[in-house]
Amino acid sequence: VALPLACFCGICFTIAAHYSNVQLFLIASAIMFGFFGLIFFAIGIEMTAECTYPASELTSAGTVDRENLNNYYLRSIS
Repeated sequence: VALPLACFCGICFTIAAHYSNVQLFLIASAIMFGFFGLIFFAIGIEMTAECTYPASELTSAGTVDRENLNNYYLRSIS
């Protein structure tokens, strides 16, 4: 149930970003996307660890976490 809701909120955010005076809707859809999408963060880290099998789990999980952290800082700067 959470994946379709996260996708729906992401699509709503993307569509609403093209219009003006919809700040509250953008904030609400971003919060809901984060709430429903956060569930899949741990699954994504686990899948990354499985796909990069010869490396240790800490290395692959750290790589994914580091990339997300870099994306956060780049978006906050611009």
